[in-house]
Amino acid sequence: MRKPLEIEQLYHACDASLFSFSSTQELEPLEQPIGQEKALEAVEFAAKIKQSGYNLFAMGPSGGGKHSTIMDFLEQKAKEEEAPKDWCYVNNFKDPRKPIAIDLPAGDAVRFKDEIYELIELLKVILPATFESNEYRNERESINQKYVDKQAAIFEFLQEEAKKHDVSMNMQSNSRITFVPIIDGKVLTPEEFKAIDGKQKEEINKKIDEFELIVKEGLHQVSQLSKAEVKEFKALDKKISKEAIESLISEVRRKYADSEKIVAYLNELQDDVI
Repeated sequence: MRKPLEIEQLYHACDASLFSFSSTQELEPLEQPIGQEKALEAVEFAAKIKQSGYNLFAMGPSGGGKHSTIMDFLEQKAKEEEAPKDWCYVNNFKDPRKPIAIDLPAGDAVRFKDEIYELIELLKVILPATFESNEYRNERESINQKYVDKQAAIFEFLQEEAKKHDVSMNMQSNSRITFVPIIDGKVLTPEEFKAIDGKQKEEINKKIDEFELIVKEGLHQVSQLSKAEVKEFKALDKKISKEAIESLISEVRRKYADSEKIVAYLNELQDDVI
């Protein structure tokens, strides 16, 4: 028959005279768990392995402090190590399917991202305002007027040539001109022109053929002027865009002058925006 335990057997008293403190509040917290020297040596060994593909697996009873112990160890070790670089991806304007990876000193990637975001937001405001400015409108109007004057000079020349060739010219558009012969200051109707024959008709047809070649050349010049005007408008837009954004991008470019990849990215960004 089993005997019940005595009260003295249910309690083990600790001799307080063994301690040099009156309360545990006077003690510094333990940095390492008690009796886990081998485990900590394993963690330290694992942390020294610099190659990829190695992992550390900690096993033990739940609530034993495995996670907090390892994290405390790694945080302490990280303080002794050089901070790892930041990495960021930027758009590859030549091949958007292959973004460009750029490494930066620790903490700089977030700052770089924020500065690019701020730059883009500024451009959204500045560019529309630039193309609505009086300066831009005046330059565009000056270009347009220059080509209007050149076209007018061409059509004025054609009118003079029409008189020399006894032709009445009607300009229906910049690409369509009709003309009919004139005899003694009178514009001939189709019926009157058909009624003419012989040498007189040959002379009239000769003058019309000559004038037709002159008209074709004139219309070709007008067409070339239109193309030149479009090119000059594009050049103006490019110049205005560059003036508006170059100072903004240059400011960011100066901050990252030591990174060739970022400078190249900013150059391509500027070209793309323009």
